[in-house]
Amino acid sequence: MNRILFFILVLSPIFLFGKNLELNQSSNIIDQKSKCQNITDNTTVKFKVKGLRCSNDIGIIKKTLNELNGVIDYKNENVKHATSFIVIYNKKEVSIEEIYSTIESLRSCCSKDNFIVIKE
Repeated sequence: MNRILFFILVLSPIFLFGKNLELNQSSNIIDQKSKCQNITDNTTVKFKVKGLRCSNDIGIIKKTLNELNGVIDYKNENVKHATSFIVIYNKKEVSIEEIYSTIESLRSCCSKDNFIVIKE
């Protein structure tokens, strides 16, 4: 009786779900390999943005970069009279011109002026 109960409670889930676990693990390995191959498509660019009037303007740019397909990561730092951005993006998904034009189409929350991208 104990062996039957042991089989039902312990071993049957392994037999029933074991193959699905193996498939999930192999598909995760494939996903990881494809992500590693796509790293070569990643590019880093640094540029400055002028026309920011307050800290909310930086938030506007960050939100837009988050929503832009192909942008992987970004960092900003304040420098004199401008804010500098370092953006890592996948060049197969988005072009640098698209990133620049998207930022330049935004407006400051404190004025009606558009931001200006200064390429470095």
